[in-house]
Amino acid sequence: MGVTHGLGRVRRHRGPQARPEVFLGVDIGGQKDSSAVVVAGWVDNVLHVEQWIGEPDEKHTVSTHEARARIVEAADRYKVKSVAFDRAMFRESAQELEERGLMMIDFDQGHAKMAPASATLLELIRDGRLVHDGDPVLRRHVLSAVAAQTDRGWRISKRKSRKAIDGCVALAMAVDEATSQPVAWDGPLVEAW
Repeated sequence: MGVTHGLGRVRRHRGPQARPEVFLGVDIGGQKDSSAVVVAGWVDNVLHVEQWIGEPDEKHTVSTHEARARIVEAADRYKVKSVAFDRAMFRESAQELEERGLMMIDFDQGHAKMAPASATLLELIRDGRLVHDGDPVLRRHVLSAVAAQTDRGWRISKRKSRKAIDGCVALAMAVDEATSQPVAWDGPLVEAW
């Protein structure tokens, strides 16, 4: 996974033994498509992300095993609150990960779920409350996504593009999980005011 300095900052701020709470989004493509795992964690009201994006080439296809291994790595490093995934390509892996104790969230990629997730992602980006390590592959995936109007509002879409957007979809899923679950505050109440 790409290294995000912000998530490391959480560990230093809370002590070397602390495991930051994170939320994961997983988008698995077909054999000739990309797959992505995005890890998102809050630091000072800003969502920091790191990612693994597997892209196939002439000699290598991306397997669900690789994505599953990245999720296990994240669980070893962080306190994973939830893993949002699309059941279409990741059902068996999700069952295995759930047996390991991870909270797996079946994230339907239909309009009803993706439209609000897309809007929340855009809001965090516009407000400067989402940062990543500058990974060029994630950047390309986000910039390749387009807005598609639906009956539920606009959502991230690939449309007719041949460019991969799996990293952007996984990012939206992780953002949705991170913003829909309350963030625990472990400091004194006075500091929150």
